[in-house]
Amino acid sequence: MDSAKNLAQASTLMNSGEYRVALEELDDLLRDEPNNAKALDYAGVCCFELDELDSAISFYNMAIESAPKDSFAYAEKAKCLFMKRDFSGALKNFEMAQKFAKKKVKKAEFLVAEGYVELVVGKQEKGSELFMKAYGMDPIETVRMLERIFDGIYRDELMEGELHEMENFFNKLKKMNKRKR
Repeated sequence: MDSAKNLAQASTLMNSGEYRVALEELDDLLRDEPNNAKALDYAGVCCFELDELDSAISFYNMAIESAPKDSFAYAEKAKCLFMKRDFSGALKNFEMAQKFAKKKVKKAEFLVAEGYVELVVGKQEKGSELFMKAYGMDPIETVRMLERIFDGIYRDELMEGELHEMENFFNKLKKMNKRKR
């Protein structure tokens, strides 16, 4: 079995929204290579997109077991845990994703996500601190991430007071960003 070919096929299927078919392709690959971290990551993504969060978490756990420094698996598992309202688990996994991320832009992205979770659980000061840390690493990615939050990716998860806190912080960052130019 050609694992690179199977992964490419699964990726194509995922990109076209055919998650169930992609999962079947990945199941075939994982039967032969049960510790293929990339295939496990992809299977987790498929399950997440199919709203099968427990299965997604299981695949991400296996990916982490196979590749303990897989920042992608930690971040995606964190998103699943967040959706299940396991905020402490989400925070722990975003921290691990940030720890193992190799690129600054990814570290900043994971810090913003972690800051967002802190905000959701009512820790505005901690959330703001993480946003500032992310901003210090990569101002452009931090502003992009916050814009995505406001564009509705996570808006329905925020309560009115938290949304107000985020808007104030976001406006402050935008002003700082303009001054840097």
